[in-house]
Amino acid sequence: MSTEKRRTSSPAFAGEDFSCENWEQKRFSGAVFRGCDFSDAILDHCEFDGCSFRACRFSGTVFRRCSLTNCTFPYASLFAVTFDECRMIGSSLAEASVSALTPKGGNWSFVCLTGLDLSRLVWENASFEGADPVSYTHLRAHETCAD
Repeated sequence: MSTEKRRTSSPAFAGEDFSCENWEQKRFSGAVFRGCDFSDAILDHCEFDGCSFRACRFSGTVFRRCSLTNCTFPYASLFAVTFDECRMIGSSLAEASVSALTPKGGNWSFVCLTGLDLSRLVWENASFEGADPVSYTHLRAHETCAD
């Protein structure tokens, strides 16, 4: 897939292999990614608004200065994923399998993290205002210990 700047509204992708790809400034609104593989991909300055990443695989994926607002990750697998200065406002990782996640800065306000074990995750200078209370409490305790 080319790295040209474009906005794609409500497309659907099923079983696509995006592994090891480099995306720059791609924009998606209402897109549905189902069973796609984003392993070792680098997504730079991309925008995802109201997108679903159902049962997608993210292993070693790097998101740099991306905006993922109101996105969902039902049954997705996120392993060793880095979110570097990303905007995750209103997104939900509640039904995802998450391990070795590293958010570096960015805005994680109003993100749903319910049911996730956040004890082994590395959080660096990210804002979590309004994040769901169960995970937010655990997160703040972990963040304090890291200081």
